[in-house]
Amino acid sequence: MNKIAMYFICTVSIGALTGCGTNNSKQVSKKVATTKIDLLGNFKSESNGVYNLKGKTNPGAKVWYRYKVGSKTFKNSLLANKSGKFQIRVVNTSADQDTTNVEVDVKAKGLKQNYDVASIENHSSEFVSKRSKRYKLTSSDKAYLASSRVKASYDKKRNAAKQSSEEERIEKQIDNDSKKSNSTKSSYKSRYKSVSLDDFIGNPERYEGKNIKTSGTVSYIQRESDNNTMDYVVLNNSDDSAATVTEIEVEDMHDNHITEGDNITVEGGGLTQTVKLHGKTLKSDIIVDSVIVN
Repeated sequence: MNKIAMYFICTVSIGALTGCGTNNSKQVSKKVATTKIDLLGNFKSESNGVYNLKGKTNPGAKVWYRYKVGSKTFKNSLLANKSGKFQIRVVNTSADQDTTNVEVDVKAKGLKQNYDVASIENHSSEFVSKRSKRYKLTSSDKAYLASSRVKASYDKKRNAAKQSSEEERIEKQIDNDSKKSNSTKSSYKSRYKSVSLDDFIGNPERYEGKNIKTSGTVSYIQRESDNNTMDYVVLNNSDDSAATVTEIEVEDMHDNHITEGDNITVEGGGLTQTVKLHGKTLKSDIIVDSVIVN
C-alpha cells in the first residue's frame, strides 16, 4: 500500500471518530412531567362514618392510599379509569377521632409520582353522640337568664363588684405611683389573678369579689332587648362538663366580634350564687372588665 492510500485511510478514520464524539456531546436529557392529582368533595363523612373520597389523575394511573383510625392503619391500591377518575372508601366510626388524614400517591407510566392528603371530618353517629353529651342550656334556663329576678340580683352584685374593683384599682395606682421603678405593666398583671375555669367554677367562694383572669368557650349568649349595654355570656370548660355566666359589655362584644364557639379570655370580678340553670343555682359569675378572643 502506497503512502497516499495510507494517508487517506487515516484521515477517514480520524474524521469518523471525531464525528462520533461530536454526536455524543449533543445528547440532552428530557424533563419528565409529574402525574397530576386532584382530590374532590366536601370531606365530611356520612352518619355511618363512611366517606367516598373521589379524585382525578392521569388515565390508568396507579393510586396508593393510606390512613389511620386509632392505632389501626388501612392501606391499599387501585387503578384510575380511562377518564383518570378514582374513588377511595374511607371508614371512621371512632367516637374519639375527629378527622382522618388520607394520604394518596399517584403515578402514571412515564411520569413522576405525585402526592396529596385529604382530611376527612368525622360525622359518624358515635362521634356526634359523644360530642353532644355536653353542658347545654335548656329553653327554661335561657328564660331564667332573662327574668327580672335574676337581673335584679345581677345588678346588685355587679354594682358592688365594680365599686370594689374600682376602689382596689385606685388604691393600687396610688401605691404604684409612689414607686420610682416602672411598675405600670406589673401593676396591671397583679390586678388579675390567673385561675383555671374549672377552679373558679368549683371554688367560686374563694374568688368572691376578687379580680380574676380565666378562659373558656362561649356556649350561649343572652342579649336583652331592654338592656343595650351588657350581654350575658355562658363560658364552658374544656370538656363542656361545667359552665359559668359572665357579663360582658355589648361594646366589647362587638369590638371583638364574639360569637358562640369562640374561645375567649376574660378579666373581671368574681361573684357567686347569681343564676339558676338546670334547676340548680349556678355558683359562679364574672363581671368582665376586658375580654379577648384567643
